[in-house]
This record gives sequence, structure tokens and C-alpha cells, in this order.
Amino acid sequence: MEERLSYFINKRGRVADPAKRDQIDWEVTINKRNDKNKGVALAKETFKDDLSNVGAFIPESFKLNDQALTDDEVVDPATQGLRYAFPKDFGKTQAKISFSTRVAEPDVTQKVSNTARLEVENQDAQEAKATVQVNRPLSISKSLTAARVDAGSGEQSLMWTIAAGAPYQSFGPTWIGDILSAERVGQTAPKRIELVAEQSISGEKDSWQVVAVETLDPAAARSFPSFPADKTVPVPIFLPIPSPCMTSAMRGMMARLPPSLAIPIRL
Repeated sequence: MEERLSYFINKRGRVADPAKRDQIDWEVTINKRNDKNKGVALAKETFKDDLSNVGAFIPESFKLNDQALTDDEVVDPATQGLRYAFPKDFGKTQAKISFSTRVAEPDVTQKVSNTARLEVENQDAQEAKATVQVNRPLSISKSLTAARVDAGSGEQSLMWTIAAGAPYQSFGPTWIGDILSAERVGQTAPKRIELVAEQSISGEKDSWQVVAVETLDPAAARSFPSFPADKTVPVPIFLPIPSPCMTSAMRGMMARLPPSLAIPIRL
């Protein structure tokens, strides 16, 4: 009985430096097995990647199972893509191929997609596609962090967190605001509104730094707190804005708050 072979190919990529976004590191894994789930040598198979719409190959970045290969061995002169034929004596049943490409326009490129191919004799080529997000779209989210009661005064408060932007991304001068408007019968105005602005370049859990604190007058119909000139947040940032809204009697309902609340930041 003729032996049936199965090929498993997977490709993934990542931005090498999130602050620069000018290089993508790719990794392709290949596995060849027979119908008894035993490994079969990859000898004489051919790996290809035409690098279409990806960017130029970075010289001397190609590695096979963590061993560097010369550009002459892998770069196709006609297409400037990649081509590697596993030697006849290649006895391994698995292979890890890694290489890097250059992002031509890192500031405007949103994402990059690419397909690797394994050409197999007497069978259809096996393919694996990967997509890498180079620039992240502007996003914003809001969540209720906590409900608190001051043991001394009995004041009740809600802590909200607004997370906007993305680590290492610049979105230009940006206003982040929160429309805090509610017409509820019998509710009183909050005693105070506080804004705590924090930033994190990396987005790591313990990397937050307070850059501005504002206590606002809730009686003002519109309040746009100032942002200290010496505390201007440099681009790029990832900025959450927790804002405790102090009320005299919450009872699980929103108090009457100003029509809008905003703090200027630079994303």
C-alpha cells in the first residue's frame, strides 16, 4: 500500500520593535508525517515565499532551525522572493524557518499579510498565511472599576476607567471626553468630580504613571480641565482616565452630572 503523507505548515509574524514598526520578523514551521503518524524527512521539498506586498527581505536574516543561511542560498534573483530546496540528505522531519522583512512606510501601514508555500512532488502546494498588525486603529473603552463608600463621611462614589489609544501609537492631538448627563427625578448633584490621568508607553500592568489630577466644580455646565504645560504627555501613549464621581446618595443610580466632561491629551 502506498504511504500517505501529511504536511502541516504554519506561519506567524510580529513587529520587531513596536516603537519603530519598521521591521517584521516571520517564522514558518513545517512538519511532515505519514499515515502512521510517524515523521518523514523533508528532503527534496521546496519552501517558497514571494514576499508580495510585504516589503524587502532583510539581508542575512534567513535561518533554518536557528542556523543562518547565506542570501545566495535563499533569495531568488528573478523575483527577490525566497526559495529554499531542502537537500536530498536533509533528514529532519520538522523545520523552522525564520526571516525578516522591512516595512516601507511604518507610519501609515495598517497591516501586512503574506503566504508561505511548501511545494510537494505530485501534490498540491501546502500554504500558510499570516497577517501582522503594524499600526493599531484608535480605540476607546470604558468600564466600572469600583463602587466605594467613605467610612467617615458616608460619601458614595463610582470609579470609572476609560482606556484610549494603544501602546507605542501616535494618533495626533486628541480630546478624550465623557458625556455625563442624566436627568433623574429626585437626584442631587455630585459633591465633586475627580479626574486622574495616567499614561503607559508599554501598556504593561505596573507601568502606569500619573500625569494630571483635576478636581472639578460639578456646578459648571461645561468643564474642560486644563492640562499642565510641563506635564504634556509625549507621543506615543496609552492613557486611561479613572474618574470617581462623588454623590451624596447613589442608591444604584446615576447622579445628575455635568453635560460633558473632557480632558485634553496628546495621543
